[in-house]
Amino acid sequence: TEQRYNNDLKGEHIALGEGSVAFDQQKGYSGLFAAGINAVAGGKDAIAIGNQASATGNNFSIAIGSNAEAPMSNSIALGEGSIANLTLSQQGKQSYLTKEDWNGDYNGVLSLGRDLSGARAEVTRRIIHVAGGAADTDAVNVKQLKALEAKIPKAVDLSKYTTTDKLGAVIEQKLGDTYAKKADIPAVKTFKAVGDGISVTEKDNVITYTLDTSKLPQSSTGVYITEQRYNNDLKG
Repeated sequence: TEQRYNNDLKGEHIALGEGSVAFDQQKGYSGLFAAGINAVAGGKDAIAIGNQASATGNNFSIAIGSNAEAPMSNSIALGEGSIANLTLSQQGKQSYLTKEDWNGDYNGVLSLGRDLSGARAEVTRRIIHVAGGAADTDAVNVKQLKALEAKIPKAVDLSKYTTTDKLGAVIEQKLGDTYAKKADIPAVKTFKAVGDGISVTEKDNVITYTLDTSKLPQSSTGVYITEQRYNNDLKG
């Protein structure tokens, strides 16, 4: 083996392994550590462990694993071939949905893989055994997403909005049914409600059909006789 280290100014660096290097880019910092064949640690408190691993961010970069690379400050590359780096456009990108500002160079990133680049294949890894998050900045696991999915159908029934009724079609419903389908009609239209005791009102582009049971005829058994029929005819 060959051991090389740089005792620049304070000189408290360690390099273990053939071709490994621990050098201080900032001139005066200590605590750099490189272990592995051709491992490189550069920058304040940099740590590089693994063959060809490199941690070269200006401050506090960590690379663990063969060929792992951490060229950004405050960043961690974990696993073989992982790269903790961002393009210039990614560094200033706001968070999805919440639109929070984020300084990638200052806050750093944790990488478990890498993007596709030339002959180097994309690498992704699955994080397992993750507890359910509670705080705004906690990770969310699959169990929590399944719980959310189970609540969505109860709040919104999308199946009611998938059918389009053609112009001129007669829509028949039983008393108590909810009509919530799209109608294929022009901008100017007239709806007609047929039946005793039925009134129609419109407000804010919402048409409401109201049934007054006191105006309905009754059978000999005292049961109301009702029929609701809507016609999407232009002239009504």
